Amino acid sequence: NLGNQSKKIQELRDLEHKADQKNHEMLMVLARDFLPPIDTEDIMNVIHALDDVVDAIQDVSARFGMLHVTALRPEAREFADLILRLGDELVATLEQFPNYKKPTELKKHLVELNTLESQGDEIYDRALSRLFSTDQEVLEIIRWREIFELMEACCDAFEHAANAIENVVMKHM
Repeated sequence: NLGNQSKKIQELRDLEHKADQKNHEMLMVLARDFLPPIDTEDIMNVIHALDDVVDAIQDVSARFGMLHVTALRPEAREFADLILRLGDELVATLEQFPNYKKPTELKKHLVELNTLESQGDEIYDRALSRLFSTDQEVLEIIRWREIFELMEACCDAFEHAANAIENVVMKHM
């Protein structure tokens, strides 16, 4: 619902700020108290990759407001649904992360994250092809190209988080 757009954008900004605070808290605990079996650098890479996911989601949502989007294109809806699925899959991956030494389930989620990210590439290609295949106002083309680029980058951020987690798994196999 684009009518509640500014409220939703503010809620996402607040969520992103809370995520940044948690990121800082985790890094402080890590620096002060934690001597894990996982390298500190690897944990920091995972934390930063997760922060990048939150930032990418917030970037997409903010851009809808900045660019005054009043109606969604079908590909934007596809991207939004995909980003929700990626989020759910990342949560499932993180729930399995404590089992990184027995990573059977964890690996399934990592593979699914990569598969979903590939679907994002396909949506992006289709969206740009469709955007440039019809006569439209230049402003509309610019607006949607930027949004589609950010949505695709958001999907990439999920893949980067999966890669950071997979690096930990590979070191401990």
